[in-house]
Amino acid sequence: MKNSTRYMAIFFCFIVSTAHSQISHWCATDEMTNAELAANATARTGRQQFNDFVENYVKNNPPSAFRSSGAVQYIIPVVFHIVHQYGPENISDAQIFDEMRNLNRNYQGLRTDTAAVYPTFKPLIADVQIEFRLAQLDPNGNCTNGIDRIASPLTYNGGNNSMINTWPQNQYLNIWTISSFDPSIGGPAAYTFLPGVAPPGKDGIISLHNYVGSIGTSGLTTQYAITHEIAHWFGVPHIWGISNAPGVTCGDDGISDTPITQGFNPCPSPSNAAVCNPPIVENYQNYMDYSYCYYMFTIGQKARMWATLTTPLRNQLYTATNLTATGTDGSVYTCVPTAFFDSRIPKYICEGSSIFLRDLSLNLDSTGNTFTWFSSGASPNSVTGAQVSLAFPTAGIYDVSLTVSNSSGSDTYTATGYVVVTSATASSVAPVVEGFESIALPGTTDWFIDNENVSSNFFETTNVTSFSGSKCVRLQNYSGNVSGTKDAFITPSFSLVNTTASKAFFRVAYANRATGSGDVLKGFVSTDCGASWVQRYIKSASQLTTQPTIAANNFIPPSGSLDTTKWRQDMINLGSFSNQPNVRIKFEFTFDTGNNLYIDDINISGVVGLEDNPLDETDVVLVPNPANDRTKLYFSVVKPCDVKVFVFDLLGQTLQQVNVFGSTTGVHSVLLDSKYARGVYLVQLSAGNQIVNRKLILE
Repeated sequence: MKNSTRYMAIFFCFIVSTAHSQISHWCATDEMTNAELAANATARTGRQQFNDFVENYVKNNPPSAFRSSGAVQYIIPVVFHIVHQYGPENISDAQIFDEMRNLNRNYQGLRTDTAAVYPTFKPLIADVQIEFRLAQLDPNGNCTNGIDRIASPLTYNGGNNSMINTWPQNQYLNIWTISSFDPSIGGPAAYTFLPGVAPPGKDGIISLHNYVGSIGTSGLTTQYAITHEIAHWFGVPHIWGISNAPGVTCGDDGISDTPITQGFNPCPSPSNAAVCNPPIVENYQNYMDYSYCYYMFTIGQKARMWATLTTPLRNQLYTATNLTATGTDGSVYTCVPTAFFDSRIPKYICEGSSIFLRDLSLNLDSTGNTFTWFSSGASPNSVTGAQVSLAFPTAGIYDVSLTVSNSSGSDTYTATGYVVVTSATASSVAPVVEGFESIALPGTTDWFIDNENVSSNFFETTNVTSFSGSKCVRLQNYSGNVSGTKDAFITPSFSLVNTTASKAFFRVAYANRATGSGDVLKGFVSTDCGASWVQRYIKSASQLTTQPTIAANNFIPPSGSLDTTKWRQDMINLGSFSNQPNVRIKFEFTFDTGNNLYIDDINISGVVGLEDNPLDETDVVLVPNPANDRTKLYFSVVKPCDVKVFVFDLLGQTLQQVNVFGSTTGVHSVLLDSKYARGVYLVQLSAGNQIVNRKLILE
């Protein structure tokens, strides 16, 4: 018997794999575990108590006690918490169902391809006799399909803070899926905590969405991450022991039938798998290695899992009482669905265009759901399907509703004013001057508000101050807004036909509330009635501020004095949109502990006629700039020409060249690879005799 109990737990990181390459991400087991143990005496005590209990259990039960197979001995209720922001990380129910299929196959000895297991280990392949079932009742006794969808920015740069809405951990195995981990964790695919070590409310699995199941955003290689993590949750260490680094050193996992191993990544041949004690071949096909040729748990690992299930931490999960309470006792539940789709921000389109809609309803049955979409302005006004397109032939503002039905009932969700359809013909022709003297936001026809926060914080016209006249636009940010919330207003459409070098000037007043505020103002331009947007302006809080930090009060700049010391004039370059017949501008503010923002006197103008040079020199822009790894160069062609783009370092060395031959009139963009050292670089455009230079800063 190996010395078993002094392993550290529990952090797993799989790798992204293709048919030809595998890229390893090192794990942070020691860092994550040691940090918790160092900070928490309760965790240290809990870990020791668990280790003592498990070692005693294994000692008193011979391996023969765990060689049985067939009937399931333990049923574990499971809930998946899908933490998302409506992106690909909001994985489908089908992907979750596929993961459940994988788990039960792997933990019940149902693999049909174990002939590939090295002969020494075939007699040790364990049917762990554990079944995982998605919960059918939530902690309040309500019907559920075991999938809890949570819209939250905590899906990004996640970690323990992303383990939210935890269901009672003595009743459910909680599994969270997210978009990305915080870089400080070390780039894992998933992790969990050893029983007894987890912080309160964090005793479960957290995984990237693309390591769940074998379909959807995941794949055949990444499908084993949750299998691996649940074994950690059951108290099983990596097969190489506490080093948590395959291939570094020979290690002992404290389990009698897994040989000492250094671990492998990727899968070795048997002849190369006898490293630590030749000629003994190591168990490189174990789910607890990183080999990517996984087939098995051993009898000894099964014993460790069963031991864990008898501890006070886990022994309530599979009781008859809990299976009834969680709806996993075999009873059949079909929930009335909760209809929903992403309606946070209205859809803006031109007459005759279509919008795409995708169902995001909750508590769907695995089969038998129907989806009916309706809008009075659509043609046809009713369509069916989980993903559909609706066409809108006539200008107007329209509601969209979704009705979801199954054998248990139906539910309807309606998004009021969700589709904004406008004419492709502009309402005015540049020059345009707007001082908001006769505008009343929100509620003015052809001026639109996008507000992610359901509270009263949004752009509105006000008479409390102005740069000129008596009114301006204000966004109240001093209190009540939610950090990370985006608020925007959109101008009416205007025509820039027969103009060049067009610009939009506006007055802005803003004050920081505290140093380090993450407030950001962005300007976007659309030529398709708002269906898509191009960013042409961005300023962070420190760049945006027009006066010193104001922490103690609700910032109001001076009014009616044309005070240029408190109101700065900024500009959005519209040169690349010259000659466009339908242009809109969107001002979008992202809130992060800043103060109020004011905008006044929007003036849009352009120069009639064409310049001699083929490029509009005022409209050469790098976005983003400063940049981290990539930036996009936008430029506007006034007359058809060949364009060459160069990237130089400060010594004049050419780092990159992109040729854009036969560039037609209009807006063009070039994606520049800026994965160079931090510093300043020169981006140069050459078209005929014209040369335009821009400075690029890499951070």
